[in-house]
Amino acid sequence: MIAVNESKCPNCGGKLVGYDTVYRTLITKNRKKYRILLLRRRCKGCNKIHTEYTEDMIPYKRYEAEMIYGVLDGFITPFVIGFEDYPCEKTMERWLSQKEQLLLWRNPK
Repeated sequence: MIAVNESKCPNCGGKLVGYDTVYRTLITKNRKKYRILLLRRRCKGCNKIHTEYTEDMIPYKRYEAEMIYGVLDGFITPFVIGFEDYPCEKTMERWLSQKEQLLLWRNPK
């Protein structure tokens, strides 16, 4: 998982070259779903494959980062009008249990 246009491997510092693309679904406000094409790059040094993620995405999560951080910061709860039925309460609880790990994506450096 790397930032867009990253040129060096985060593991070994080797050169990254284009490998392929994958589609991911991103769920935003008002339950809008977008199918986003992400570029994957392979490291010439260690042969690991890294997916480029934009700032509004968190790896392995379908909801946009702004919504996840809103839940983690306490601005979005199951009782907030407009968010009362999505994401579901269990999903919000899971994000809160993963809070430490998810906050690392807010400021990765």
